[in-house]
Amino acid sequence: MFHKLSGQKWYFIPFRLIPSVSYPPSYDVFCINTDDSIAQFLTGSTSCGQTNVHLIPGEYTLEIFQQNSNSNLNPDLSGGLIYTTLVNVVGENLNIPTTYSGNSDSTYIIYNPNND
Repeated sequence: MFHKLSGQKWYFIPFRLIPSVSYPPSYDVFCINTDDSIAQFLTGSTSCGQTNVHLIPGEYTLEIFQQNSNSNLNPDLSGGLIYTTLVNVVGENLNIPTTYSGNSDSTYIIYNPNND
C-alpha cells in the first residue's frame, strides 16, 4: 500500500479468508488489523486479525502481487502484479498533523507518525 499524500509504503501479506460459498468467488477477501497499540505483524498470519499494519488515515494506492512465499515482501521477487485499486483508510490518528494550503484553496494534511 502506498499512501498518496505522505509517500510512505507498507508491504504485508494478509490472512486470506476462506470463501463461505460452494462456488469459486470472483475475488478473495483478506483480513488485516490497523492497531497502533500493538506491534506490526506483516507476514505469516494464521488467523483473521493477526496481520497488523500501522497504516495512517488517508488515500492509498493498493497493489496486489502474486506471491510464491508467505514471507516474501519484495514485489520484485513476486510472481507479478495482479490487481491495483484505490483504498481509503478511515480512522483516528493521534499524531500531530502537518497542514499546508495548496494554490487552489485546498488544505492538505499529512499525519506524521513520528511527530517530527
